[in-house]
Amino acid sequence: MIANAKYNELAYAEMIYQHGFQSLYYTYELKLLVLYMRDYLNFTFDECKKNIIEFCEKKYPDYTYARCYRIIQKALRAYGNLHEGLISIENVVIYENEYNDILRFGLGDKETFLLFSMLVRKKLSRKIYEIKNGKSNNSIYLQLTNQVLKDLKCMSGCSSKKEILTLMRHLNTVGAVKMEDNALLKLLFISQDNECTPLFCIQHYEDTWLYVRQFWGDKKISSCEFCGEPYIISSNRQKYCDRHRPQFIAQDNM
Repeated sequence: MIANAKYNELAYAEMIYQHGFQSLYYTYELKLLVLYMRDYLNFTFDECKKNIIEFCEKKYPDYTYARCYRIIQKALRAYGNLHEGLISIENVVIYENEYNDILRFGLGDKETFLLFSMLVRKKLSRKIYEIKNGKSNNSIYLQLTNQVLKDLKCMSGCSSKKEILTLMRHLNTVGAVKMEDNALLKLLFISQDNECTPLFCIQHYEDTWLYVRQFWGDKKISSCEFCGEPYIISSNRQKYCDRHRPQFIAQDNM
């Protein structure tokens, strides 16, 4: 679920509040709603409980209180956890020294896109750690869980996890990363230098590889006029990304 929800929970919670459930992850989405009501709408616990129940009555498929009791109670427990809040990371900045650290290896496009994806994924993890713990984390290790591999596949434009692992073995050979035991990856290409000149920002993290292509001046990449997300141009008249294109085509045909 890298579709930016877990990195911009505030915007996601606002969307749920206005339009209803966005996925089948009902417990997770109700918890976001509870935190949104507590921190941004200033609801008391009783107001929050009342609104969550009413929300489920309207939006949960085939709602009954008995059916939803457990997920409602689980979500409401987040209200009392003052250390828990909505994560909102609007973008990740790629700096000149980070860019040069990757390009110095002289790799092909796929390996380069994967390194940028690892960098962005790691920077997101660091930011989440800082938000939750109130202190910085300079680790250069990445735990290759199934979710991380799934994220990297999407972010780098690779076709499969198998391709990701094949590219990682090559990156290990050239010294950009070090594959260690227990599915642990050391990101050797990340230096500890201070961030310097910003080059470009990435907002839609699942399209990291397209942001890199766009920065390179690839004429086949454009930005959605609605959300700014980069997309591969499929026709000269295209103005929107694949996610919003059907919406505007439908409006034009009305």
